[in-house]
Amino acid sequence: MQNEKRVLKVSVYGALIYAIVAIVWGIAGNSQMILFDGLYSLISVALSFFSLLSAAYIQKTDFKRFPFGNYAVRRPVNGHARFRLLC
Repeated sequence: MQNEKRVLKVSVYGALIYAIVAIVWGIAGNSQMILFDGLYSLISVALSFFSLLSAAYIQKTDFKRFPFGNYAVRRPVNGHARFRLLC
């Protein structure tokens, strides 16, 4: 699970840097397409951040609320992320 969290953190930071550079470059170059790409990349940052939060939540052990484990959280988060990317 630690490896998954590390990969998600790298994904969040990389996408955030890319989004910021694209937004600044789009504004400086007066290019709406590059600006749109940077703003769309911010959606990817948000989705990766939510995946990171769900990975942290899955690691918690709460046997009273989730006697069979709380891995069921992963499927709705990933489904939501896929749906948002399609829209």
